[in-house]
Amino acid sequence: MARKKKSKYVKTHIETWKCKDCSFEWSYRTMKCPLCYTAGMIKIV
Repeated sequence: MARKKKSKYVKTHIETWKCKDCSFEWSYRTMKCPLCYTAGMIKIV
């Protein structure tokens, strides 16, 4: 059985983030909203 190479970027669960202002949803970790660039985010698991 070959050992699988472990990636350091592997995600155990996908997080969804939602902006408070424009309610845009994205699924990667960022400091600001990619649409309106506000820092107000809500985490949806």
